[in-house]
Amino acid sequence: MPSTQALRLQEMMKRQQRLPDYTLSLYPVEVKKRSFERLEKGDLVLLESKRLTLYLCRDETIDASCSVISQDGLRKIEVTDLIKKPEKKSDSKKYKILFPVLAQLPGRKIEPGTVIDISDIDISQVTLLHEGKSIAAGHLVIFEDEIAIMIDSCHDKGKK
Repeated sequence: MPSTQALRLQEMMKRQQRLPDYTLSLYPVEVKKRSFERLEKGDLVLLESKRLTLYLCRDETIDASCSVISQDGLRKIEVTDLIKKPEKKSDSKKYKILFPVLAQLPGRKIEPGTVIDISDIDISQVTLLHEGKSIAAGHLVIFEDEIAIMIDSCHDKGKK
């Protein structure tokens, strides 16, 4: 009989919808194509923001905005808004869109007020993605009262 229970459990798991995994990121950055091609260690990428707002994304599409909070002495994020009509940003002739990624988060149901523990994530470290591929790594800095990413290393940007 235990095998029957295992089969039932297996069937239940198949029917259960898997919740999507999310990427914890900063707002996508628009960079001139020429600057993108010349990106190197020591460069600064300005985020055009004085406030740290985080986003939950799937496939480079923003689904929710979040605020960093401290709860029970731990760093967490709280979902503040769901994006009703997610818009995927894409490159233009003159600009490339870079996604500053902080971490991958396991699938979960999100709604305003959802709190997620990120105490084990170093949110000062950033990976820049372009079209889903890692092109650079860096860390957050403050430059002239704005948040920026200082590039620590560059990867293949797919030059032809």
